[in-house]
Amino acid sequence: WIPFVEEVLSVSDPLGPGESYRERTRFLGISDVSDWRIVEWDAPRRQVHRSSNKQLDMDLVIEIEAIAAGARVQQEAVLSSRMPGLLGQLHERAFGFVARSGLEQAVAAAKRQLELADA
Repeated sequence: WIPFVEEVLSVSDPLGPGESYRERTRFLGISDVSDWRIVEWDAPRRQVHRSSNKQLDMDLVIEIEAIAAGARVQQEAVLSSRMPGLLGQLHERAFGFVARSGLEQAVAAAKRQLELADA
């Protein structure tokens, strides 16, 4: 249901802390493969997935909270470049732009799927 994820290449069972997976994505016309490790797992309330690719460490934080009208879903990407100084800052901004757009698409797709399930 995440529009830019083409394939999850491997998943360890059962999902939980310490488990890893690899995914293939296509975003803004660019295809990529990333390795992820689950570092926090309190499903369905909170998950943190970590990737260390392209000189960048990224934590994807997913939080779901039950509210009176249904649920509040929040996703956040925390980026930390391993490049020094200004180069690292520019690196984080460039990937931050892509991550923000990707997160907006993922949350919108999740919302559509949840609304279809409720219908």
